[in-house]
Amino acid sequence: MRKRQAFLGALFLGAGLWGGCNRPADEGYYTISPTEGGSGGSKGSSSSDNGGNDDDSPPPEPAPAPTPTPQESDGGTASTDDAGTTEPEPNPEPEPEPVVPDYEPAVIMDDGVLDIWTLGDSITVGVNGGFRNDIYNLLTNDGYKVDLLGTLKDDSAEIDDIDHEGHTAYTFEKTRADMDGWLAQVHRPDVVLLYLGANDFAWWTNLQPADHLVTMMDLIDHLVTTLPGAAIVVATLTPQSSEIVESVHRNRTDMVKEFDDLLRVELPKHPEYGEHVFMADLGAHILVTDLYDGIHPTREAHKEIGQVWYEVMKEILPPAP
Repeated sequence: MRKRQAFLGALFLGAGLWGGCNRPADEGYYTISPTEGGSGGSKGSSSSDNGGNDDDSPPPEPAPAPTPTPQESDGGTASTDDAGTTEPEPNPEPEPEPVVPDYEPAVIMDDGVLDIWTLGDSITVGVNGGFRNDIYNLLTNDGYKVDLLGTLKDDSAEIDDIDHEGHTAYTFEKTRADMDGWLAQVHRPDVVLLYLGANDFAWWTNLQPADHLVTMMDLIDHLVTTLPGAAIVVATLTPQSSEIVESVHRNRTDMVKEFDDLLRVELPKHPEYGEHVFMADLGAHILVTDLYDGIHPTREAHKEIGQVWYEVMKEILPPAP
């Protein structure tokens, strides 16, 4: 996967896209030194001040003009003690090569095919292929040649491309442990659509949302390192219905909301945000009433999820071949 140039960030960054990344310069990087001396006053004294002499003495004669610096003679040689020789000028320093930003656009399809790895849990599996159907159809209608990647197949999908990487009941930690093995079996992706976390809050969590966020950020870092040529699009979580998770004595509705709020703050701080890492705010578009069992979105809700993924991808994809 070849290097790509830096990308914008209008949609995701208050700075922008993780381009180049439109992150603000470090505070104090551009510094203007104060002018020494300030405006002060007019230099010298007024015309009525003759240095203390009040008589009519004539002003002093002007000083003789300075002797001109020796110039080249008519013969073209410098008028120096070493007449007839000219000191060669040193070769100028070569202009430094411009620093090329990493990615612009954020995705480069080196083989003309848009390879998408849908990495997640049962929400990635979806209902009859879920959002994968919609992503595929929206992008192919735009003229892209799309290949969905994954070690699993879903015969219930509404499209012919049935590959995916949605592992039912998987958590952040289980995915991090098995991810490299899956990736070794698939073509290197141009885009990773990452949806994880539903199972970390649904039933058996022993951790708080901030702890899960640390695990997720480690997983993202690993993806960025392993797939330096890919765009990693990270989803916020869709909501969950109210139920107390006994292991932490908290309502899973509140924990999912807290996690999403943390992710919206912390992900844009990632050093690759707007270049390699992006956000799809699924949680802002799906309601509890869009879930058929309190956790999983309906097929109709998956169409909205697919649209959110698509809006992000439109910002980071080059024009269709």
